[in-house]
Amino acid sequence: MHSTSFFTDKSFDCYIDEDLVAYCKDAQSFNRRYCFEDAMQYLKDTGRERIGILYGLRRTGKTVLMQQLAMQHADRSVYIICNASKTLLSDVLNKIRELKTQGYKYFYVDEITFCSDFIDIINLLPPLAGSDCRIVCAGTDSFGFILARHYLYDRTYMIHTTYISYKEYTELVGGTIDDYIHFGGTFLKGRAAKDKKEIIAPYILNKDIREYIDTSIVSNLLHSVERLSEYENLAKYEPLVQVSEMNMLREMITLAVNRAGFSFAAKQLHSVVSAKDIAHASRVLSRRLVDWKQGVYLPSEQQLTKPQLEELELAIQILNDEDFIAAFWDSICIQTPRLFDPITYIQKTLNLLQSYLFELDVLYSLCEVQFTLANNEIIARQNNVVSFSQPGLLYGYTKQLLAMVTPTVHDTFVQEIVTSKIETISLGEILEVVVATAVRKELPEGQYYIAKCKFNLQQTGEYDLAVCDMQNKHSTIIEVKHSDKFVPEQAKHLWNKQFQTAFETSLPKVTRRIILYAGKSEILSMEDFPKIEYINVSDFLTDIPEVLDLSLIHI
Repeated sequence: MHSTSFFTDKSFDCYIDEDLVAYCKDAQSFNRRYCFEDAMQYLKDTGRERIGILYGLRRTGKTVLMQQLAMQHADRSVYIICNASKTLLSDVLNKIRELKTQGYKYFYVDEITFCSDFIDIINLLPPLAGSDCRIVCAGTDSFGFILARHYLYDRTYMIHTTYISYKEYTELVGGTIDDYIHFGGTFLKGRAAKDKKEIIAPYILNKDIREYIDTSIVSNLLHSVERLSEYENLAKYEPLVQVSEMNMLREMITLAVNRAGFSFAAKQLHSVVSAKDIAHASRVLSRRLVDWKQGVYLPSEQQLTKPQLEELELAIQILNDEDFIAAFWDSICIQTPRLFDPITYIQKTLNLLQSYLFELDVLYSLCEVQFTLANNEIIARQNNVVSFSQPGLLYGYTKQLLAMVTPTVHDTFVQEIVTSKIETISLGEILEVVVATAVRKELPEGQYYIAKCKFNLQQTGEYDLAVCDMQNKHSTIIEVKHSDKFVPEQAKHLWNKQFQTAFETSLPKVTRRIILYAGKSEILSMEDFPKIEYINVSDFLTDIPEVLDLSLIHI
């Protein structure tokens, strides 16, 4: 039926028939992303004129997914690859029209946002995707699709790829919960050392956090924002145009991303390795240092020599030093704290950019409820805490801090004490984010209220997570521990009656208490205390709806 199966037409490559199969066959050996079924639903839905869009950051499997989809109807599929700044979308559309007349039905257009006339022509794609044709698009510049929606209206079917859950990640690449924390959220095509087969492997942030942020997030936004002048009637983007004209656009986008990395506090933006948590690490070390100076060691602890004690004391001073914290900020390009000034137009630009990061699924927000006492009344205030959806990004900040701390401590044993303490604190914080993100994604938003709860009453403490069934009026409170130790002390906040009383003034009755940790699942029962369910965190994350069956009432 066809005279050729691969050709280069002006500035794009086009694969059909035998060459399409050869080009896409390696992708068939990879496990499928969960969103594959979502994409297949679009291919089956031929009743509306709309295009499918694979939408997400680099290294989240868009190209492999497109190739897997193309192989589902290989004899009727066309795979087109656009080239940077050379391809005209009008030429691509002409090729689609031509090949439709030859019986092809499924068209896959990769790197479509590279097309120089993308903005002018994109609205002509949906009419082609009627009952006799399906068109799936993808591009490194996913943010361009957000801007294009102004012209496409409801004629798109968005297939999100950025968020990758722990369950999906382990099915694709294997590994432990710590592997997911270290590398989770990104992929790299590679080969298994044992059998030389093609695999999908984690994209390891082994250079530094800046490289991934710059190539996968900043550049994604930069390319689209630089083309804003091509859009009409988009007044809300005016702050970005101003910043672009000042040649500050890359700096501002980088700052917006990193500002999100500094968002572990409720109102003041911090990262998991911010001044707040550096101070936490130094306080913990300081308390141990007092004991060690007096010769008091736990059975598992190795005794330190006098020079080692002195070096540890110096390391704690460095962690508390404002210049060290400022140097850490500088190392990840947060070199202009004045830009956090909320009254400047630059702050408005940062807020606008951050809203786009939410749309790209780079960021997510979790409710945080703070319970305080005022005139003997319990006051509950809610705010939102912002974080990255990819744990590997958060851990990248930890790696950057550890890289700065290591040269300041010369004794290897003291160095291990300091770095392990910082890493332990960071891993615990990131695991909380992983759990909270997964629970929010898995449970229906209308029925469940999900929040972190902080208590500043006569006693202070927190619930790492509260999952409240607002329809059936009961709640599960959860403590998250990056540990495999089964220790009753870990349940103290879940047992705290003052916290529970405050919580139940605003939210449904607590009926279940869970501690997520790395050990085996078991029950902690103590006389006069509600029982605590210890649940393995990996088991929990791989089957959240079943484990969190809130119809199981535990008084």
